[in-house]
Amino acid sequence: MNGKKLMAGIIVLSIVLIALLLSNQVYSKKNLSTEAIQSRPFYKDVDQKVFGDLPKFPDNFKLIRRDFYDGNIRDYRRISENYWKQPEWYPSFEQNGLNWFNSHDYQRWGVHGYGFFPGKLSFTVVNMSKGDVLITNSVIHTSWGIETWQGIHLIPVYNKQLFNVEISPGLLLLEPTFPKFYSNWTQLIEYRIVAKERILPGTYNFSLSITPPLNNRSDNWTWYALDQVTGRQYHDQIENCRQQNIVGCDYIIELRQGKYIEGGQYQTDNLFNIDISVS
Repeated sequence: MNGKKLMAGIIVLSIVLIALLLSNQVYSKKNLSTEAIQSRPFYKDVDQKVFGDLPKFPDNFKLIRRDFYDGNIRDYRRISENYWKQPEWYPSFEQNGLNWFNSHDYQRWGVHGYGFFPGKLSFTVVNMSKGDVLITNSVIHTSWGIETWQGIHLIPVYNKQLFNVEISPGLLLLEPTFPKFYSNWTQLIEYRIVAKERILPGTYNFSLSITPPLNNRSDNWTWYALDQVTGRQYHDQIENCRQQNIVGCDYIIELRQGKYIEGGQYQTDNLFNIDISVS
């Protein structure tokens, strides 16, 4: 894969619902300690609690990120989650993602949104014979400002006469990126391609579609997601809303309890693609 061809593939599928203005952000700007600032060297104006569920931020993060962008490091399996679970790993975070914490609009509710990084991969293979295997990886992640848990089913799309393809994991639950980054907001995906016969020279495309999970899995994830937002912090937000006597407060409380949604309602051909040129 040519590093120059690496592209984000960050597809924002966000649906925004009109909600009412809540009084306070969960994590507002604060003056950070010197230690906190040094732990994330890219900016100083976001409370470190936003990142509290993520792995430790590596000291050599910028070096590894640069080598990945340049194509010197290509295999996600050799990169610790300490790197790719940080939002700074993704090119659009500093330009777009930070805005959700710097000046969040509580009248907007991010419901759907996910993408892949990289979203497009290219390989050149010489003499691809029956039984040859190509394994590659990407990362699927929640879009910025999404407040829901998204259950999705990944299904490979390919020429079934020539190849067998498996995606692992095929079922997964993407966690929110607001009001904080949950630990599974981004997850590693393996795409395994096996030739069923000798492959003639040419270019072959592989992609995927996303559908809702089976009903029993969605039922379990619905309860799991609700349990994550009914703690003390959530009830404090409800109380603030009620104290202001805002019209429709009870309605939005009920609406925001719908924290689990099924992914796959929206499809795009550009979400994830692999091109293999066989010579």
